[in-house]
Amino acid sequence: MLASAFVSYAGPFNKSFRDKMMKEDFEKFFKANKISTSPENDPIKLLTDESTAAKWNKQSLPSDKVSIENGTILTNS
Repeated sequence: MLASAFVSYAGPFNKSFRDKMMKEDFEKFFKANKISTSPENDPIKLLTDESTAAKWNKQSLPSDKVSIENGTILTNS
């Protein structure tokens, strides 16, 4: 659910707002409603892998975190 929320809502926002939304909104909501999550709540690691990100880098996508997040959102939308 967390990965799906990330793909659905995080796209138009910058990195700092994405991080804030994940921690202060989504993760708090899950805890408050006793929705279990894995210990590491990183939707990027769930939705893509290093080889895919490397392929994007080879195709000229920058390797910074926001660009990888954007690639992940785009390919999972």
